[in-house]
Amino acid sequence: MGLGAFAASPVVLLFFILLLAALVNCHTNFTICGNQWIGDLQQLNSTAVQYKYNGKVRGLKEGQTPPPLITVEGCRAYCGTGHQPYEWDNVADTITTWVLPLVGLILQAPFESNERTSTALVLFRWLGSPISVLMAVFWNIKITGRCALILDMSVKRKEAPGLTKRSYRDIWMKFRQATIERFNNVTIHPTKIKETGQTPFHELRDSLYLLSVLNQYAFDQTQPQAMKRLVLSALFSSRQSTLFDDLQAPVDPLAAPGPQTPEDEEEKQLIPYSPFNLIEARQSLAASVRRSRKQGVVQVLVSLLWFLVALILSIMKAFTDEGDNATTHNLALGLWMGWLPILIAASIVDRNPTNSEYVKQRLEFFLRSVNTRFQDGPQDLQSQNFLTYFCGQGRKAWHYGIAHSILTQIEQAYAHSPRGEILEHYKTNQLVEIGLQRTTGDLWRFDIVEAWQGFLAWLVVFMSTTSAFVLSFNEPTVGVGCRSGGYFVFGLIAAIAWLLEMGGWAIDRLITRSKWILFYLRVLLTIFEIFNAIWLVTSIMRQTFGSYNTCDCKSSIWMAGQGGYTDFTLTSKDYKSLYDVSRAWYASTVTGMLPLLLIIYIVYEWCVQSFLWTENYDAAMRGLLRVRRWKTIFHWRWLYHLLFISPVEVGYSMFSTSEMPGRLEFAR
Repeated sequence: MGLGAFAASPVVLLFFILLLAALVNCHTNFTICGNQWIGDLQQLNSTAVQYKYNGKVRGLKEGQTPPPLITVEGCRAYCGTGHQPYEWDNVADTITTWVLPLVGLILQAPFESNERTSTALVLFRWLGSPISVLMAVFWNIKITGRCALILDMSVKRKEAPGLTKRSYRDIWMKFRQATIERFNNVTIHPTKIKETGQTPFHELRDSLYLLSVLNQYAFDQTQPQAMKRLVLSALFSSRQSTLFDDLQAPVDPLAAPGPQTPEDEEEKQLIPYSPFNLIEARQSLAASVRRSRKQGVVQVLVSLLWFLVALILSIMKAFTDEGDNATTHNLALGLWMGWLPILIAASIVDRNPTNSEYVKQRLEFFLRSVNTRFQDGPQDLQSQNFLTYFCGQGRKAWHYGIAHSILTQIEQAYAHSPRGEILEHYKTNQLVEIGLQRTTGDLWRFDIVEAWQGFLAWLVVFMSTTSAFVLSFNEPTVGVGCRSGGYFVFGLIAAIAWLLEMGGWAIDRLITRSKWILFYLRVLLTIFEIFNAIWLVTSIMRQTFGSYNTCDCKSSIWMAGQGGYTDFTLTSKDYKSLYDVSRAWYASTVTGMLPLLLIIYIVYEWCVQSFLWTENYDAAMRGLLRVRRWKTIFHWRWLYHLLFISPVEVGYSMFSTSEMPGRLEFAR
């Protein structure tokens, strides 16, 4: 995504105009006006005495006498309604501690190039509807993990078909070759990558990987039975067929007029034309898609490390200067955004291609070729576009994917089967028939089994927002103010956006598939997402530069019966001696840090799934063997059953009429 193209988007320009408008306000100086009020109060000035607050002060330690407090009306009268900007030291501290790490994280998000409007809208969705996006990303990670598990179960535990054994001499020669090429800028000989598709295990690896990629795209939903049969026949058929002479091949979308580059000629060979060999076509397509998978994992991990280091430093500083306002607000800001590194880390597993449109063309051309050329294929499918939109990383609302229905049928069929039986049935084309046995009523739709991912997404955003809210709420003046209220509003709108998305699923599944209803619901959902994203960014900027440093924000007047006063005399030592802030600080910090433990789960999923998309076959198989050894030592099946399987079983028995998916997960 070019910076100029992104900045030229009218939506983004409007976003920054609203941001600047939110920061514009007249200035004041609370030190001067506070000293003036205290001086008048000491002289028993009637106006100053009238503005003295005499009500209940929340958060005081037992036996402590509150200092002189001024009402919010008095603060407005003495100081005005403007804000006092923070000193540059505080601004720079917030920028370097939080703003830059957050910007670095956002820049590592899986954007697409040269898509101004869609990039702006997806950014608004990621920032404005984190619950829905995290639920979709967690679900895609689960789908890819199920594909990897089925592939792992297709052979014996100690088997890795086609793995080339290497000796220490081979490792040394490879290192020596790389060193010579590096320092002499020459190539001794091209590095050869092991070609896939040589055994049925290679073929099944390609098929399951392509299924996980297809799950990121929206399909034409007019003919679900025919579409499902097409996908099953294209991915899981082990037969090799050739074209009839009178069968016309479809037009290659890359065969455009104009000068052809060597890269274009190479891409033309990805799918053979005549004769059409399904296995070779699938092998070439999988190799192409693996090469197109977006890289940059190291950069993402560095950005995550930067954020985590900033959070740790902020916590250490906060507990050193316990009670200091600026320190509290910075810590609350970091805890509030605790869901963002989880989303970025999850995008490492639920990874997008470098060019989703190109991958879509390759996948669609492959499916159309199978539909046209395969002798006994599902030729009743007449859709002009099999694939519509790229929906990975939660880009589109109401995307469920095609893989769940297919994987569930396979899991149910082989839940109690020994290792290796899946591969034997693949050789005899039984996987196609097994996949067709399931009804297509829920081929595209939300399933109750996704409730676990929804709960996890809710938990992440709720704990991050609540920790920031509790920390700011209990910071004197105790009550709901601009910062704590801003956290609450963000969480509330994110919850409303999630409920709207779930409402769309309910309309689609329980009532009727109405395009107009879903269209208006999508427009409403987009409005909420844009508003919440703007609210998020403006809240961060206002907190960074001191726009929240006003009489109303200091007095915490968002909720009746709480706040309503300001203290001009408090210092960090006064906070510690007068107010009980320690418990809120400890509780908020622990609550806000707990969701970050999900990064461990995400790294684990990346480790157990990476052999599916790794381009080098030998490296993939060695990774699979390491994962198997790790599982054998550390996996506790009873704990997995207690935490994951049993809640799903209860949910199915209470809310779903469909059959419970098979327990292939026990093999993990």
